[in-house]
Formats: sequence, structure tokens, C-alpha cells
Amino acid sequence: MRQIEAAVARMSPNALLVVASAVWGLTYKPDTSTLRRSSGVELCDWLLDQGAGVRIHDPIVRELAPHWSGRIAKFSDPLEAAAGVDALVIATGWPRYRSIAPGQLAERSRELLVLDANRFVPQLGVQLEQLSYVAVGMSDPDA
Repeated sequence: MRQIEAAVARMSPNALLVVASAVWGLTYKPDTSTLRRSSGVELCDWLLDQGAGVRIHDPIVRELAPHWSGRIAKFSDPLEAAAGVDALVIATGWPRYRSIAPGQLAERSRELLVLDANRFVPQLGVQLEQLSYVAVGMSDPDA
């Protein structure tokens, strides 16, 4: 969660007021439906508090937290959730996400920051003009 907040903090002041974000994975780990101890849920709450728009995908979660009613859009397809957003966070490493090619994301976004703290989908780190990939342990190209 701290890595994600740090990456977002590098954006311009008040950037989240206009950022549309997608979060892939809400459960605390794959193959479970529980949201307890979920960094994805904490992240969604934080993004909402910052004024960001949030779109989510999780292959198992059916119902969202009541306090998200009308504030978060849930999608059954991860690519639909990521369509047109500015930032995509991979919060849970569901195997389904590994089958998504970088070009599929690039087709749906003009410019997309992919935050994959745990390197669940390293294939998204390929060099495409529309995608910027950030993961733990990567050097900062702007440093």
C-alpha cells in the first residue's frame, strides 16, 4: 500500500481529483472470497478519500462494501474495468490477470500507469508508449 501511495504522490498536486483508477483484485489473496485484511479494500477507501474515481474487478467478490454504494463501479471483465482509466493497480494476483497482454490494455487507454507492487503481472512491464509499469524493486527512470 505504501508503494502505491508513494507512486501516486509523485503525480502533480491534486492529481487524484481527476484520476480514474482501476483496481484488479479485492480479496487479500487469490482463491478466497474474504475481504478481511485486504490491501485492495484499503486502497479503494484511500482512493475514494482522495477524490479519485474507482473501477474494480475481482473474479470472486460479488457484493461490495455498503459504504461504496454508488461510489465504485464493479466490472465482470478486468479489461472493461481498466478501459479509459489513468491508473491500474494490481492488488491481488489472480491467475486470470497473467493472461492479459500489454497490447490489450494499451488499446483501452491513451496513457496508463500500471502499479504492480508484487509483480503479479510482469508481462505488463514491456515497453509500450501508452503503458508505464511500476513495481517494487524497479529503478525510477526519472531519478
